[in-house]
Amino acid sequence: MGPYGMGFPDDGVPNQGWKLYITSLVMIISAGLFVIARCTTRYYFFKLGWDDLAVVVSLASSIIVSVAMQLAIENGYGMHKLDLPKPQLRYALKLFFIAQTPYKVTVCLNKVATILLYLRIFVTQSFRISAFVVMGIVVAWSIGGVGATIWQCVPIACAWNKAIEAKCIDSNKFWIAYAVMNILTDVMVLALPIPSILALQLGKRDKMLLCGIFMLGAFVTVTSILRTTSVQNSLKNKEDMTWNFIERGMWTLVEANLGIISACLPVLKQPLAKLFPRVFGSTRKNTYYMADAPSGQKGYNLSNVSRQDQNPGFWRAGVRNQQQVSISAGKETLDARTSDEQCIVHGSLGGSDSDLDVKVKFQEGGVLKRLDFIAIDIVEHFNMGLFHILLMALAFEVASASNITCESLVSPHVENATVNVFLTHLGADDRVRIQHYLPLKNWTGRYQGNGGSGLIAGKFDNEIATAAARGSVSGVTDAGLPANASDGSLWADDEQLIRNFAFLSVHEMTLVGKALAEQFYGTPVRHAYWSGCSTGGRQGYMEAQRYPKDYDGILASAPAINYASLRIAQLYPFFVQAAAGEFAPPCVWENFGNASIKACDRLDGADDGVISNPKRVPGHFDPESLIGKQIRCTGDSSSVEITDKHVAMWRNITTGPVFPNGTRAFHGIAPGTSFRKLAQTSPASISSIWVRDFIMRNSSFDLKTITPSDAHELLTLSNDLFQDVIGTDNPDLSGFRDAGGKLLSWHGWSDESIFANGTIDYRLRVEDKMGGAEAVDDFFRLFMAPGVEHCGGGSGTVPSEEMAQLIDWVEHGKTPEVLVAKGSTGQGRNLCLFPKNIKFTWIGDIDDAENWSCE
Repeated sequence: MGPYGMGFPDDGVPNQGWKLYITSLVMIISAGLFVIARCTTRYYFFKLGWDDLAVVVSLASSIIVSVAMQLAIENGYGMHKLDLPKPQLRYALKLFFIAQTPYKVTVCLNKVATILLYLRIFVTQSFRISAFVVMGIVVAWSIGGVGATIWQCVPIACAWNKAIEAKCIDSNKFWIAYAVMNILTDVMVLALPIPSILALQLGKRDKMLLCGIFMLGAFVTVTSILRTTSVQNSLKNKEDMTWNFIERGMWTLVEANLGIISACLPVLKQPLAKLFPRVFGSTRKNTYYMADAPSGQKGYNLSNVSRQDQNPGFWRAGVRNQQQVSISAGKETLDARTSDEQCIVHGSLGGSDSDLDVKVKFQEGGVLKRLDFIAIDIVEHFNMGLFHILLMALAFEVASASNITCESLVSPHVENATVNVFLTHLGADDRVRIQHYLPLKNWTGRYQGNGGSGLIAGKFDNEIATAAARGSVSGVTDAGLPANASDGSLWADDEQLIRNFAFLSVHEMTLVGKALAEQFYGTPVRHAYWSGCSTGGRQGYMEAQRYPKDYDGILASAPAINYASLRIAQLYPFFVQAAAGEFAPPCVWENFGNASIKACDRLDGADDGVISNPKRVPGHFDPESLIGKQIRCTGDSSSVEITDKHVAMWRNITTGPVFPNGTRAFHGIAPGTSFRKLAQTSPASISSIWVRDFIMRNSSFDLKTITPSDAHELLTLSNDLFQDVIGTDNPDLSGFRDAGGKLLSWHGWSDESIFANGTIDYRLRVEDKMGGAEAVDDFFRLFMAPGVEHCGGGSGTVPSEEMAQLIDWVEHGKTPEVLVAKGSTGQGRNLCLFPKNIKFTWIGDIDDAENWSCE
């Protein structure tokens, strides 16, 4: 009942307000139900976002429109103008005027909510730019429209009281202009996702289904067109607007609330798929697992596989009653009997040459309550060209809902979700596996990338579990290399795989991992860390040099930098002995090492069997003093006499390869180090593979034909071919420094696999390039580990808290002056910041770190 007591309807007086009244109730109730369903779905299974807030505010604004129109109807709107007393007419027109502003707000927010939803799904830079441009146009036009609506007359009251003298805009032209622009922005919003959807490598029906879901807003556009027609028709008899504007008001309500419903539909695809599986379900008939197929077979059809352990710890199949999964369906049922079952998704996305699989596995049993996959387009421009991933990223959480889609009967406890993504580069035939562990509880906001070793780009499963146990999303990649990557002949002629191994795949893994984490937890990664030794150390240095913004903190130990040179230098002990015509037994080289230690051990103040600074050996140890010494090798009753030839070979090996003019081509092995691995009758395996398969492209190439004097030529050739792609020795770390990154590195002095002097040389070159030791220490700290072999072992102490110290440096500004280190028998002796050396204080227990200092 209005203030004038008319009520609704008024018998005996023509009144079509009931049409608008009923339309208002139906549309606002329908829109409200969809908004409730949308927010419920998001709250329980995902995370509420700005797009959800926009829809809720839009609904609130639409309710205001409906209330204002219903009050206007109760006060005569819908009757002929001449049937209404002037005060009542003005009141009805005032309520109609009030409804106009929230209507425009609703229309604007519907479009903004849709664009914000797109931005949660499609993340290419080009798409985001387009989306923000369209959003800017929508918001700017809407602000202008609201302003023009409020101040269409000055004074404002003239809009409902025509007796007031005022200056007004041409409302007819304004309404038509607003309606036309409304239609144009509808079309712009609808068109935004279509190119990205059409780029998906899906079946036509799946593409059409996705396009149909995103194009449901076309109904709003059609409604806008009908409303525009209604507006134009109503203007022909504007004098009786309370009667003739009813149809126009109906289309206004339909347009506003249908926009709300359309904005909710893409989010509600999963419930719709369950209610109408034939319409919204997947069209895929088979799911394939491609990694462990038998020879000559492209992949397993999972329905034909039962419990095969080709790759224990990664995948075991025991699938029954399986429903297929793709971008257009998000559920799969497993009859899980063991703790390492997984939900498996196969998708073919991206361009015509891109595909991927997403595999979700749960450790230690557990229950996965819901799966939902969202397409993400990540496009990056690299030095080597365009890299394109289209990734089905996770947006699932464990919840207590009864809607179980993947179930294990072993235990309700779940620690980590394991996600395996497979990607292919455009124009290449590679298939790169990226694995991530995502903690289901107590995520710290950290991401950790993990490195490999030798010719292996990364170590999977248990190797990355440690970081996940500490609350970090933990990732690794195989760079697309064959399972037997140590057989270089399998990939040495594949330029894409070489680039993957050298630098590309770790960066891609990092991009994918951060995207997964944000989708999974609903918030971006707070800090990113790298951890690796040997090849993993080189990968860490590579990230600092090539992709300085990927990681906030890098822990890179015993890095295989100077890679092209290092591989030849590792063969030098073999070349030296082959040229001398004598391969000395390992006990000879161990004797040289032990004699070095005995002569130099107490230089640090303690008799502990460790040389703290091997650079001091030449001044305190004379290898010629061993000539004529008889030594007995283990397991051999005969003795071996050390000769001058042995001394000459020892000097050559510790010096390293040289150029014809006598200058050093690369570093030798540090004195005090045993050569038992490199100085054997067979050349170092990885380095021999490097020469035969990568440099010479001849697997039968005889390395014994290389003399020490020829080594520099082989080293030069290795650098000419591979330095640019895998050298990893660029001393310019300004990008990493400027990004705020911290590089923490340590190297064992007794490392005969990757020579410690190479890391020291790199550090000194960085100092020369970037302003000296003090300036470099602000972001790059190197610690040398006396007596420690490759990545650990030996007679020295090994860092035990290095990642925690790196995190403290990055997140709390606590700069490490020493690295806390422990020995195999529990002795404590911290590592000193280069170029300082550790020194015993001559007081107390030598196994107590407190009794040592750095000088």
